[in-house]
Amino acid sequence: NCDYGLDYNRVLKTLNIEPNAIKTLEFKAFSFIKALLYELDKRLPDNLEFFQKLQLFSPKQCLNQLHPSFIELPFIDQFLNKSMFGTIETQWEKLTTVKFTSYLSEDELSDSLKFWSKLYSFKDSGGTYIFTELSEFVLKLLCLPSSNAIVERVFSILNGVKTRSRNKINLVMLENLLRIRCHFNSLKKCCTSFVPTKSMYTKFNSTIMYKSSETVTSKSNNLACINDDDDYDDLLNVLNEVSFSL
Repeated sequence: NCDYGLDYNRVLKTLNIEPNAIKTLEFKAFSFIKALLYELDKRLPDNLEFFQKLQLFSPKQCLNQLHPSFIELPFIDQFLNKSMFGTIETQWEKLTTVKFTSYLSEDELSDSLKFWSKLYSFKDSGGTYIFTELSEFVLKLLCLPSSNAIVERVFSILNGVKTRSRNKINLVMLENLLRIRCHFNSLKKCCTSFVPTKSMYTKFNSTIMYKSSETVTSKSNNLACINDDDDYDDLLNVLNEVSFSL
């Protein structure tokens, strides 16, 4: 038996349908729902319980005086060096000692990503960053793909960015274009409404936008070189500004 809802039963009473046709319809609907649940189950990660625990990082839960202990947090063994346990545990317990309503907006206190992004640069009265390590750890977890469907969606965006005619895009540029597109999609914004900052206009110049083929090829093959190149740093900063200003 399957409950198809009140709306279904209400509409069914207004239609003149033979009982056999109704049984056929409900059988097909049941088969579809069953197949849908099977496909959803295939796309959920095996370690689902870890991802369910990500809700512990929501501002509502982590700022609660009865929030879980540090050892109960997910992925600490997978993403943290044991030497950092003490530091991050201290920062986790310190969360309940700060009155964040005096420093953060209601929107930031209701959105996990905005909340932890703000905490990354949060300082005490002495100018010391007091939640940086904890925030960095949580932000990494919030970026984890929680299902195969999310990964498939990123590859779909990738196929739209890097086509045959644009096959020479180097890895660094491709990564940042994907980041920008994903931000636009997640915020349901269009590129036509985006307004570049003055800093972006200053950094977008021919020096960083048009490299010789030899330079681009060598740097694409050796990403470590990029960190030592001021022009590439400027380009990355521009793309990062686009991402964080959305």
